[in-house]
Amino acid sequence: MKITAYATGPGHHRASRTRGAPRTDPGLVTRFAAFAIDNFVMAVAAILANQTLSLTVDFFRFGTFALGARLLPVARTVFGLSILIFYHPISWTLFASSIGKAFFGMSIVRTNGKPMTLFVSFVRFAGYWLSAITFGFGFLWAVTDEHRRALHDRLAGTRVVYDSALAGQVSEEEASRR
Repeated sequence: MKITAYATGPGHHRASRTRGAPRTDPGLVTRFAAFAIDNFVMAVAAILANQTLSLTVDFFRFGTFALGARLLPVARTVFGLSILIFYHPISWTLFASSIGKAFFGMSIVRTNGKPMTLFVSFVRFAGYWLSAITFGFGFLWAVTDEHRRALHDRLAGTRVVYDSALAGQVSEEEASRR
């Protein structure tokens, strides 16, 4: 089932929102709250990985070996960076959302209607960092954008929408087929 309602470009215009109509584009505050939840989830995952690693090293007494004592800090760094680098792209690719976005009922869709790919997810993730190193101005772009797209959304060709907007679009597509 192809969702193309979120395509932008020539010939695609956003219908004006009537008073009281539900919003399809989450605002900056909701997206920030979802990002905060995701950071909490990543922190918990890093703590659990760190503790599991420490308990494993203690159980097998790897710390008694010279090499084992040197490998523990390296392994902790690798686990932490892996969580940081792969959490968002993998969750976006597999679920078109993350735990924080799912909590608020949001999904990430591509503007061309195609499914999320790992490459697009990594481009979007790199855009997160670009948005951050510009003192947050990349995130603030969402305030001025018609579809509330931040810098990382523009770079990756994505858009964040509420799941209810996707459900409404699917039912409209099914109705047009009948």
